[in-house]
Amino acid sequence: MRSADRITLADGRVLRFAMYGPVDGFPVLHHHGAPGSRLSAFTDDDLAAEGVQLVVPDRPGYGGSDPSPTGPTLQGWSADAAVLADALGWSSFAVSGHSAGGAFALACGAYLNDRVTAVAVVAGAGEVGDRAAAWALPSPFDEMVRFASEAPASLREYLLATTNRDSLVELLRGRARGADGLLYADPACLAELTDVIDEGLRQGPQAYVDELVLLARPWDLPLDRIRAATHFWYGAEDPNPLHQPDHGRYLAVQVPGSTFHLVESAGAELLRHGAARDILRLLRD
Repeated sequence: MRSADRITLADGRVLRFAMYGPVDGFPVLHHHGAPGSRLSAFTDDDLAAEGVQLVVPDRPGYGGSDPSPTGPTLQGWSADAAVLADALGWSSFAVSGHSAGGAFALACGAYLNDRVTAVAVVAGAGEVGDRAAAWALPSPFDEMVRFASEAPASLREYLLATTNRDSLVELLRGRARGADGLLYADPACLAELTDVIDEGLRQGPQAYVDELVLLARPWDLPLDRIRAATHFWYGAEDPNPLHQPDHGRYLAVQVPGSTFHLVESAGAELLRHGAARDILRLLRD
């Protein structure tokens, strides 16, 4: 990390972000997962090798960024991202997003299609609330999707009462299988991921809960408006039911000219499984 900074949006909200990589590198706006924070990024070695300057904002309500008074929306985030890009002096830039951040990266591609040059979705959350897809999710994820549409206030109340740092770390450990399991069994890696979660939840779990409810409902996102080269990256061993490779394939069909990549012997943590430089290279080129 080279520096951390903030901007003030027109409505007075503070948006906090961190900058990584060479100052003269190709500009990429990266979107963390949920929960997550600006501390979640590609490694300095990977950024230097590919000549990429990475900016990672805390989305509203995470870390050091003020929450949105109206709650999160995909289009609303793209407007915040445009203001951040203006403040950074970026007329054009690429975007990436990991896990839940994938949907926000796609929103930038759709709503800022005159400025976004490339999009990378890395183990991105699927549009599990899309009724046309009729995803067969295991319990309790199927109940979460149903309540997100039928009783969102009740779902928020339940998640707010049960979500904290310890429960989320245990959730990670519970998915400790395959390639991701080897990472989560490493105390140093788990400590790093825990730091990301701690910072993301600094203001409490409200932002995380609001994004879960948002993404569990139909997105109403015009994916066919994306003009940039778009790449979907998924691990064949991803244990998370909310971002399976089939979810990525379904999204990829809706984005004109997009490419789907399946990485064998990898899980959700693709940035730690050797795919990071390939992802950055395609964003840059």
